[in-house]
Amino acid sequence: MDSWLNVLRCIVCSVLVLGMLCCAREMPDTLSALGDSLLQEERFDDALAAYTRAIDSFPDHIPAYLGRAKLHRVRGRYEHSTRDYIRAVELGDSSFETFMGLGRLYLEMDLSEEARKYLKQAHEMRPDDALICRDIADAYCSDSMTELAMKWYGRCIDRDPQNADAYVGRGKALGRHRMFDLALADFTYAISINPKNADARHYRGYTYFSMGVYKPAIHDFIETLDIDPDCPKSRFYMAWSLRELGYNEVAIVELERFLAEHGDHGT
Repeated sequence: MDSWLNVLRCIVCSVLVLGMLCCAREMPDTLSALGDSLLQEERFDDALAAYTRAIDSFPDHIPAYLGRAKLHRVRGRYEHSTRDYIRAVELGDSSFETFMGLGRLYLEMDLSEEARKYLKQAHEMRPDDALICRDIADAYCSDSMTELAMKWYGRCIDRDPQNADAYVGRGKALGRHRMFDLALADFTYAISINPKNADARHYRGYTYFSMGVYKPAIHDFIETLDIDPDCPKSRFYMAWSLRELGYNEVAIVELERFLAEHGDHGT
């Protein structure tokens, strides 16, 4: 009888231990899932509390770090977001989403070298992803590494010929090399893909301006301001172009409006 009781006690203890272990595994997952749901509902403080509770109780729980990293990024707390992403990587996370998220975060922080490091790791996992190629190109462009930027913009276009932003990026790089005709072709094609692309119109106008061809430049700057009225550079270069063509009174009006809206920080 005693032996049966001992066996029963062992079974009960084993069940209790397994239950405790299951709860221990499920609790951080539950908190992370709660944080994800709250984040989708834009209940940011509650989401932060859920992620932080999971991390405080289970410091090695990767999903909580990733969730909190996304939350910090949404709220513009880039340094906090970076720390959480890096901690997830240190704990062994090597997912495409993490490398992509970290790379784009560094790109937003103007830390281009770090951005390229993680974006290239993401690219190795998904070499056919056009957006990653464009992000890598943007990171090279930020450091004025124009030839490499053009190479990666080209890779993006090879993978997605309808990516208007890639043509804009490559056009800007070509413009820096004063390859104006090729730059104009890229900007024009970007506009054909998306006529409401304000960057394409502005930079085509700026390319015409750089060539001393002021009438089409003015047209593009006007179109840009129709799409995006808060584009100070377009208004500034439109006024300059008007002055170059001898329309001084109109140029003065536009410059006064530019200064009233943006002071001396718009250029």
